[in-house]
Amino acid sequence: MKNFLFSLFTLVSLSPAVGFSQGLSINEVLASNRNMVADPSGEYDDVVELVNLSTDTVFMLGYYLSDNASFPTKWPFPDTFILPNSYLVIWCDDQILQPGLHTNFGLSGSGESVVLTNKFLTTTDRIDYPEQSSNVSYGRWPDGTGDWRYMYPTIGYGNLSVGLSKLNKNTDNQIYPNPCKDNLFIKKAVDEYQVYDADMKLIQQEKRNSITHINTENLSQGVYWLKTENGIQKFIKK
Repeated sequence: MKNFLFSLFTLVSLSPAVGFSQGLSINEVLASNRNMVADPSGEYDDVVELVNLSTDTVFMLGYYLSDNASFPTKWPFPDTFILPNSYLVIWCDDQILQPGLHTNFGLSGSGESVVLTNKFLTTTDRIDYPEQSSNVSYGRWPDGTGDWRYMYPTIGYGNLSVGLSKLNKNTDNQIYPNPCKDNLFIKKAVDEYQVYDADMKLIQQEKRNSITHINTENLSQGVYWLKTENGIQKFIKK
């Protein structure tokens, strides 16, 4: 099973693009992380992802992150950096002594602001995100430059082009057993589904009337995402 633990900074390659503020921007916010992405201590905390779409390394010392536009210097970045075309993961849990990048504030699931401020104390990027739902993130597509939307959490990876048209509030416990072995059952029948692997690649899909189970026999062990009209849910193949 793929481990979603992140170290001090997360570096993942992606395709070059033109970004805001010389390429550095807020890319994804997960403010209701029930059991989706664990920090290096194994805890499921709020998390913000930055992306650097420029061709230069961005040194973060002197930058700030805040959940309050009236107090933009709330949390100063330590001496770290983001390589070109890479991501930086920041845990917003008010636990600054834990391993990794941890802020001195948490995020509200009912919606608030995330503000990134540069060394000259001007706003590099800001998102006023709306109400959040358990295990559903709010991110940009394309990465760093596109419109904001509800989506599959892809913290530390490129965001999916397939977003959510609305907030899904009732995705828990719609599939079973989880973890599964040869079959995954759907409580409420669907007419279409897509299965994505841990790298957010589409690997299986089907469209027919009244689908109530998915054959997972040929899937390798690991973490997967199931998208249906009922919502989105993570499952594990054992």
